[in-house]
Amino acid sequence: MQGLIILLIIGYIFYRLYNSMQKYKVRKDDNENAIILYSREIESQPNNPQPYFLRGTCNHTLRNYKIAIADYTKALELNSENKAFRFRTNNATFDNITILRNRSSAYREIGEKFLAEKDLENINQIMMRQT
Repeated sequence: MQGLIILLIIGYIFYRLYNSMQKYKVRKDDNENAIILYSREIESQPNNPQPYFLRGTCNHTLRNYKIAIADYTKALELNSENKAFRFRTNNATFDNITILRNRSSAYREIGEKFLAEKDLENINQIMMRQT
């Protein structure tokens, strides 16, 4: 009886692991496909910061931090007026504070603590100007 219970537990653990791996594969595939779409959008609208930010976010999720940083940096350059952009799927927006927060996180992931802190200081400056 104990052997059967152990086999059921092991089977359940493998089932959960398999499902977790499948979910990760779907998320990874979704992000990789989104990167392709955002790259095409960048080709057709090279002065639009939104696809750079969104592609950066996908790369960030995939742990391609240096690529994400490059996209976030380009989005910041193109959004010098700190315009707020709407996400396509809902009413949420992003602006330079969001971009800097994401870039700071990516800098931290690659060990660039000074640059991460600098981005956080820039966020504080933006927030102080807005008040």
